[in-house]
Amino acid sequence: METRQLQGLAGAHVRLRPTARQFVGKVEAPRRDDEWRVEAVGEDAVRLRNERSSHLLELPHHCVVEWICEHGGSDGAEPRGLLVLNVEVHLYDDAVDFVPLGSPS
Repeated sequence: METRQLQGLAGAHVRLRPTARQFVGKVEAPRRDDEWRVEAVGEDAVRLRNERSSHLLELPHHCVVEWICEHGGSDGAEPRGLLVLNVEVHLYDDAVDFVPLGSPS
């Protein structure tokens, strides 16, 4: 997505599609539909924080395909919705990474 389209998402609560994969050591844990907070939208990347695990993710704008608003925040609440990605996020014990969809894990 373009920077101007993402600018209004700062402070939003989002869920990722596809959902992130979490690994404990080398073993994959069951997937969770975690909530992430858009902490900042920069010139080239969006900074997200996983609300459950506190992992921080810098995601280039080109990795975000679409924003689907579930609640617009018109009542003063922060917007909530889905970020559709063309990458898959991987959470590790003390790190976070992402790989293009369809790549071997």
